[in-house]
Amino acid sequence: ILEMLEFWFGHQWEIIDRVCEYVVPDAVCIWEDLAYKNGPFVSPEMYKRFFAGYHRETARRLRARGIRHFLVDCDGNLDLLLPLFLENGITGTFPLECQSDADPVRFRKLYGKTVQLIGGIDKRALIAGREATATEVEHKLSQLVADSGFLPGLAHAVPPEVPLDTFRFYLD
Repeated sequence: ILEMLEFWFGHQWEIIDRVCEYVVPDAVCIWEDLAYKNGPFVSPEMYKRFFAGYHRETARRLRARGIRHFLVDCDGNLDLLLPLFLENGITGTFPLECQSDADPVRFRKLYGKTVQLIGGIDKRALIAGREATATEVEHKLSQLVADSGFLPGLAHAVPPEVPLDTFRFYLD
């Protein structure tokens, strides 16, 4: 596993170096689906053993190139992993799947502005209709947008059960 991670992160570092020859991105996002609805696929101890060092080194390399934002796409329940991500230089996460209890309001209370959050709008509210959608969006936006570091959105795709009228209402 360590050999695979060394190869994978080495490849990512080469890409970062090549991109930065031409432009310095505002953010770098990586995909580490280390969690599912009920929690992480790996224990905190396994994260520390296998991933932490690579994330820490990636964060160091990004900062050295002037890249301030390092986000990880990690689906599912992040309660055990998010503090470890933050300790190891990851600045945020997405897509915050509400059906996995990834609640941006709770994360903001726990970690303050140190964490950047994307997603966190519960798509089940859109399925329920306009009133539920308005309640969901107003609840999240009223508590998070003014503080910055939060981009509201749905996790992954819009479910087919969402009426087009409700989706348009949500976008407005």
